[in-house]
Amino acid sequence: MTNCNNDDWIVIKRIKGGKFPETRIDKNGNVFIDGKLYDENDTRYRHFSVNAERHNKISNGEETRKMIEMQKESQEGDIKTVSENRDKNKSESTTVKF
Repeated sequence: MTNCNNDDWIVIKRIKGGKFPETRIDKNGNVFIDGKLYDENDTRYRHFSVNAERHNKISNGEETRKMIEMQKESQEGDIKTVSENRDKNKSESTTVKF
């Protein structure tokens, strides 16, 4: 298995004795399973479906500021929605549990 590096965006590590392989997605949207570039035609991964979309959207911290403000007025265990975006093809929401 490979270690995390500065290009990693998301790393899903294998739990000891778990069935799922280590999965890494780098900032360019490349997906690596157990250190090898994911190939959807590889028979070892026939039950996997991986889709990493590439976006040019840069966060300027608005959601972070909103989360900090919500935390001040929330109690432990509260679940609140920070943002919701919907269009005809997909919907996306960010929720936080305090």
